[in-house]
Amino acid sequence: MSDGVGFLSYARADDSRDEGETEGQIESSWLSRFREALSAEVERLTGFPFVIFQDRVDIRWGSDWRAQIRTSLERSTFLIPIITPGYFESPLCRGELEQFLIRERALGRTDLILPIYYETYDPLYDPLRQATDPLLRTIASRQVDDWRELRHESISTPAIQRRIAKLAQEIVTLLPSATATVASSRALGHVRRDRGGSSRSSRVDIRSESSVVIVGEGARAHFRSLAAAVREVPAGLRILVLPGVYREGVVIDKPLEIIGEGSDPSAVSLRVSGSDAVVFATTMGRVANISIHQLAGQGDYVAVDIAQGRLDLEDCDIRSESLSAVLVRGGSDPRLRRNTIHGSKVHGIVIMEDSFGTFEDNHVHDNTMAGVVIREGSDPVLRRNRIAHNKHHGVYVLEASAGTLEDNDIHDNGFPGVAIIQGSETILRRNHIHDGRQHGVYVSEQASGTIADNDIHHNKYPGLVILQQSDPTVTGNRIHHNRDHGVWVDEDGLGRLEGNRVTENRYSGVYILEGGNPRLVGNVISANREYGLHILDRGRGHVHDNTITANRDGGIFVSADSSPELSANHVTDNGSFQIEIEEAEGEPPG
Repeated sequence: MSDGVGFLSYARADDSRDEGETEGQIESSWLSRFREALSAEVERLTGFPFVIFQDRVDIRWGSDWRAQIRTSLERSTFLIPIITPGYFESPLCRGELEQFLIRERALGRTDLILPIYYETYDPLYDPLRQATDPLLRTIASRQVDDWRELRHESISTPAIQRRIAKLAQEIVTLLPSATATVASSRALGHVRRDRGGSSRSSRVDIRSESSVVIVGEGARAHFRSLAAAVREVPAGLRILVLPGVYREGVVIDKPLEIIGEGSDPSAVSLRVSGSDAVVFATTMGRVANISIHQLAGQGDYVAVDIAQGRLDLEDCDIRSESLSAVLVRGGSDPRLRRNTIHGSKVHGIVIMEDSFGTFEDNHVHDNTMAGVVIREGSDPVLRRNRIAHNKHHGVYVLEASAGTLEDNDIHDNGFPGVAIIQGSETILRRNHIHDGRQHGVYVSEQASGTIADNDIHHNKYPGLVILQQSDPTVTGNRIHHNRDHGVWVDEDGLGRLEGNRVTENRYSGVYILEGGNPRLVGNVISANREYGLHILDRGRGHVHDNTITANRDGGIFVSADSSPELSANHVTDNGSFQIEIEEAEGEPPG
């Protein structure tokens, strides 16, 4: 564990811009304080020093700095690039990245670069720029930890300390297998061959391509059984699985890579009855390009059970005929990318027991219940997934969980596209939530969070529902063409709605009733088929500086038993009336 070393790679201009002054003296930069805090946190978790090389600290005046950087890169287990516009423009930064990539490839790893996204750099996810810049493409393909909204905060704030603790835990999870890989690159491994009952020993040089252990039929294979290969090979090796059908469940209890050979996952099929198909119970590993199908049998099973650590699960086709396709539990923190997760008897993905995880570019569809369930305090990141045609929710967040959902396409689900309940606090950004058979987004039971810059449309029920003292922040969304109200606030629901466009919904733009008390500031509410704003049945609300226009039946209607605060709104060109406040029964006009 003590062999782990990190290398902080950054553009010097970015570091100097973040220096501060205290009593006339230059204090250490934000990046320096970040490095110190991360190093200390890893040491706290492991009990061993974890050095992170930083040139401004570790290179002495007059030394050969180029040679020292080169030597430090060769010693480092991890590279931590600080991604800014200046990073990819710096020849020194690009050289550090290129040198470390050579080292990483020589070790047969793809997980030793840990990018920190520090300032927005639009070309990072631009396919055209990626096509002409392999270094940009490499960083974009890795898991990038987004610190852009935190870089102006003090290192000592609780939010920063929590993120540093999480990043340190990821490094600690990686350390055993990473340091083992470095050590094993200097040694020879011994792999047992199993050929259907007869076996013999074979020396395999794990520094070379022959270190890949092959499973399947034919002369190339070291093992016929994938389960046997996983049991018998030493930690840190790569297992290549030849095309075919494999029928034994696999328990991964040491760091390994298991990769299916073929142009798509259908070539290598793991079909398992009577047990979980894959159980991951170690610190680190990777499974890629395999069809993983749990075929039920007596008992309740999942296709992939991630019980601990970090599993990279990539380009697989996954389903379960017993329970859910993927179960993430025990505080684990996997990475699921480009998988198809479908046709399961229960949910597509369940994330529980304070787990994390990053789920990117997956297609989660046609599961019998929800596409994704986040529960029991879990806090994953879902990014650029397509979550569709599930018979219950698209994404269901409950039991004081969190989660960040960004740039997902969530559509044609049987229950709400996204439901956030039971004190959960979820962030929804730039998602496309549409054509659901119920609500677009449903927030209830004292839930909160941020709902920003989403496109919510053509849902059968209201685009956004806020109930039962829930209090989300709702900004910059487009809520339109829903086949009911645009926004429905009911049962003492709260919420701050600011800068949204609520347009062309079948009924009213915003509907407030039964003690609903939101703040509506600076929204555009227009071209809805009933009222722009409809408040009744003891509805309340603070309604300020909104533009309410061109709604077919009227602008603002307030029932006699409701008591909103209306101020400085621009209410024009609506149908039968602009503002109508109903008089209480028995009161004289005026």
